[in-house]
Amino acid sequence: TDTNASKSVSDEDAEYKFFWTELTASQFKEFLVTKINKWGIKQERLMGIDRDQITNNIPTKAATTFLGKQRTTTHASRRISQVHAIEALPQPSSFRIVFRDGFDLVTTDFIAASPLERAEIVSKVSFLKQLHQNMTPTP
Repeated sequence: TDTNASKSVSDEDAEYKFFWTELTASQFKEFLVTKINKWGIKQERLMGIDRDQITNNIPTKAATTFLGKQRTTTHASRRISQVHAIEALPQPSSFRIVFRDGFDLVTTDFIAASPLERAEIVSKVSFLKQLHQNMTPTP
């Protein structure tokens, strides 16, 4: 197996340290990111993260079409419990989230506004994912 695939923070992110508590990680925070869709097209998004979900919204300035119609996203939010994996990618500021969608895994790549924001997003979602796993009772 590829040992790099399980890393959640790259060597580049090692200089950024985040200390999360249940309270601080649970607080809602929004990040301006670029989503790369399945066809490789870059789309500006507002990614919001709180204790239970990751939201994916179109920024206000890009939410209206030239005909004045309101644009929306297919998956406006996903639960933290659906996060199968999150990792920093080799490209600066890039990261990947793999979501569980029923029996399928859906992979989405993003570019954060900066390496610092990428490190914060990866760190926060990793912490919340672990928090949810620890809260789930084992049979």
